[in-house]
Amino acid sequence: MFFIIWSLSSTRRSNRLKQTITDNATAALFILDSRGYCTFMNPAAEEMTGYSFEEMQQQTLHDMIHHKHPNGSAFEEEDCPIRKALKQKKAIRTLEEVFVRKDGSLFDVMCAVQPIVENDTISYTIIEVRDITEEKRTQQAIIESEARFRAMADNAPVIIAITDETGYFIYVNKQWIDFTGTSLKDTLSRQWTSYLHPEDREYAGQKYSKATEEGVSFRMELRMLRLDGQYRWVASTSTPRFDADGGFMGHITSIIDITEIKEAERRVKQNAELLQKLFLEVPALVGLVRAPDMQYVLANPLYRSLYGNRPLVGKSIYEAHTEREGEGFFKKIEEVFSTGKPYVGNEVSITITPTGVGSPMEAYFNLVYQPLKDLNGNVEAVLVFAIEVTELVTARSGLLAANDELSDKNNELLRINSDLDNFVYTASHDLKSPIANIEGLVIMLRDILQDKLDVEDEKVLDMVTNSINKLKGTIADLTEITKVQKELQSKVEPLRFDETLKDVLIDINGLVEETGTEIKTSFEVDAILYARKNLRSIMYNLVSNAVKYRSPDRTPEVRISTYRQDDYVVLEVADNGLGIKKEHQHKLFSMFKRLHTHVEGTGIGLYIVKRIIENNGGKIKVESDHDVGTTFRVYFKEIPVEEEV
Repeated sequence: MFFIIWSLSSTRRSNRLKQTITDNATAALFILDSRGYCTFMNPAAEEMTGYSFEEMQQQTLHDMIHHKHPNGSAFEEEDCPIRKALKQKKAIRTLEEVFVRKDGSLFDVMCAVQPIVENDTISYTIIEVRDITEEKRTQQAIIESEARFRAMADNAPVIIAITDETGYFIYVNKQWIDFTGTSLKDTLSRQWTSYLHPEDREYAGQKYSKATEEGVSFRMELRMLRLDGQYRWVASTSTPRFDADGGFMGHITSIIDITEIKEAERRVKQNAELLQKLFLEVPALVGLVRAPDMQYVLANPLYRSLYGNRPLVGKSIYEAHTEREGEGFFKKIEEVFSTGKPYVGNEVSITITPTGVGSPMEAYFNLVYQPLKDLNGNVEAVLVFAIEVTELVTARSGLLAANDELSDKNNELLRINSDLDNFVYTASHDLKSPIANIEGLVIMLRDILQDKLDVEDEKVLDMVTNSINKLKGTIADLTEITKVQKELQSKVEPLRFDETLKDVLIDINGLVEETGTEIKTSFEVDAILYARKNLRSIMYNLVSNAVKYRSPDRTPEVRISTYRQDDYVVLEVADNGLGIKKEHQHKLFSMFKRLHTHVEGTGIGLYIVKRIIENNGGKIKVESDHDVGTTFRVYFKEIPVEEEV
């Protein structure tokens, strides 16, 4: 263009051709003289600047359209690159500048400056100007769009990468750099497969090649190297990019770390396998029936064994079972499907065919039909879980029969025991009168023969009197035992231990003073709820025995104390008396057993004490060392239980 115009100007030929070319040029053309004044401008230049040629000739081109910076400040001519180029006699091919229109508006231009030198002097200058305002706007829009894309990509919760048609990176977002630890520069020099686990590269390459050939999107799950040296499972989704002509340009790929999801899937699979194993090996019957076709999808070996191990899975319950086997079962499971409510049955009778052939048999099961529902609350399947209790039911039936027999025996023993109690009571009552008569006759005989009895006769009568007294004592003891048996529900009341002991000591005061016995007490528990006569009998027997069976070698000492232990109130009576040999202690609470014969007694007291205590839910223990002393501990229930025969 410049050469043509220059030729036309130099030779001044073909003015018409010149006019045609310049008038139809899309770029603005200016010709300046050596002073910088415009000597020519084409119509495009007039349209671009808003000035006519006549107006443009008033001042230099710089002062007309190039005198202001974009910020509004003055643009001095000596700073103008066009003027500098002219002074240096140099051409400028591309120069971006801002010109000023007649209306004062600024616009971006691209200039080409060609000085024409004749005789080493610039004769004139040709300037071509293109308005690039729209180009700049488009370029700025592209820059802003790219900035927005980068900001969005860098803040996206996924890794984003763009590759060219050869598989090399041309862009990665911040998440990629954070994940891999490689810089953008290093990344752009590598292919994407270099970041993959060696075992996944062949698979990924085949997938990539096929998708590229077909021009389609593709998705892969593979392992990708993280900056810490670990390979992480990722899900990669790639979409092809095409140019305006449909040519393949590469892929844009999004990558998500799915390691935790993979681990969760692994655990779910592991749990499913474990659950499957549990169902198959659990010592219970497990079956799963799905809706809506009532088909078995699971039946463990124990479940199948009830029906001769015939195939159940894949069949509906109506196909898998005979009509007799389905009695009750069909109806109940249909009810669970329709209502969505579980069914729980205990000792349910079910017809089974364990051999697969022959007659069916009845068995008993504790079972649950549990509905399994989807997120909408619809029943998807019913879990059948059962445990066979046939042996338990059979054993209980036998036990009930045995219990009935035992109850009959117990009733018979109660009658016998009652008869014995009645006999003892009656016998002791009926013997009192004859013994009283004999005792009276002996007294009368003494009175009649008062001065006629010799020593031997007196001795015989004394022996008869002693025998009568012993017999009376035995009868009294038998009467007391009978009372203990019969008084099963004695009235209880709050009783203080110190007051009960005081009452007992009144009765044995003479013996205590005669022997010089020291009585020591320590009542941590002051009172107890008990029958008055029973507590007195217990304390009387234990304290009086402690005094009676004293050691002649030391001053008698009896220590009486109470305290709490577990659920009991404990009464402890300890002495320093004769003690009891270990081999005789098991006889201590037997009826009519006396381990020391030098003291009078019937051997019935401790037996009665033990019966009273045990009848009220308590217990009694003894510790004793021969010639050291004895300790009795009575354990009272704080709330006495009623005696049961």
